[in-house]
Amino acid sequence: VVPSRREAMSIVALEAGINGTPVLLTDQCGFDEVARIGGGMVVPATVRGIQEGLGTLLRDLSKLNNMGEKLKAYVFENYLWENIVYKYISLYERILAGRTSPSIN
Repeated sequence: VVPSRREAMSIVALEAGINGTPVLLTDQCGFDEVARIGGGMVVPATVRGIQEGLGTLLRDLSKLNNMGEKLKAYVFENYLWENIVYKYISLYERILAGRTSPSIN
């Protein structure tokens, strides 16, 4: 659980993900992809939001392993340096070839 009220990007969520642990984040953590990919939940940064999110996650414990694996795969694909380096190399090759793109995907 990351109960932050203001954060640019939750490194703790990445650390949990690399270990296959699903996360519950507030909507102030800057990592809403967690919910989109099914690796956890994003809730309002309130006591009630966190309480309801925990209740939802803990209601069906069988889903937690699957959520953790989804987050782990996402973190491995998008946040490990060895993968990021290849994305930057591809971006630089496109720039040098005159095919610029605003994203590194």
